[in-house]
Amino acid sequence: MACPFLKEGRARYCHAAPVQKLILEGPGAADGGRLKKNGKEIAVRAPLEGTVVGVGGAEEGWYLKIRPRLDPTDPATLRHLLRGPEVHGWLSKELERLQMQLRAHNSAPALADGGVLLPELMNALPEADWDTVLADTFLEA
Repeated sequence: MACPFLKEGRARYCHAAPVQKLILEGPGAADGGRLKKNGKEIAVRAPLEGTVVGVGGAEEGWYLKIRPRLDPTDPATLRHLLRGPEVHGWLSKELERLQMQLRAHNSAPALADGGVLLPELMNALPEADWDTVLADTFLEA
């Protein structure tokens, strides 16, 4: 499948999971497709098990719609997903990890508290070790 969501400066969603494909959660499980940017490609992992019922794009604000295999009204189905304050803590740790990975050799992290990431970070720091950054971010072994 061609990359249907090509837009200048944005990641391309390549090889989107086809509608009706069963998606499994967890490391090493079937993925929801692949994203590609600046020659780097990563797997898109699904946060829950289910069946792909739609494929969208950046314009729609979503890439995959998944019908959960288990009942989403059952708290046990979604217990592994972060909520509320848990999200802030996770995001803070991810930004801290990103700062450490992207800093110049033997320098201090540069993002101040409350700062925002550049919208085209990969383009702004082309010399960074993006293979490692993306593998750590998207849980690629």
